[in-house]
Amino acid sequence: MAERRALPHIPSAELAAHALDGERAVWGAGAARHLSLCHICRERLTAYERAAAAGRLHRPGETLHPPPARVWATVRAHLEAD
Repeated sequence: MAERRALPHIPSAELAAHALDGERAVWGAGAARHLSLCHICRERLTAYERAAAAGRLHRPGETLHPPPARVWATVRAHLEAD
């Protein structure tokens, strides 16, 4: 039986950059294939897209509240995992 090689995940920074670029972002063939096969990267991309969309809802003069410390801890943990 052939051994299955694990796919390298797309770095969080690349996923976040694509989420921020929205429809202008073009995936390379390798990354597009990886996204079609990897539910973990698709879920991360979706989370970044939701965050980017929420950030675009800010209106001038509106007060934004800082997120709880646990949010930053989670962001750091994800970045360090990459």
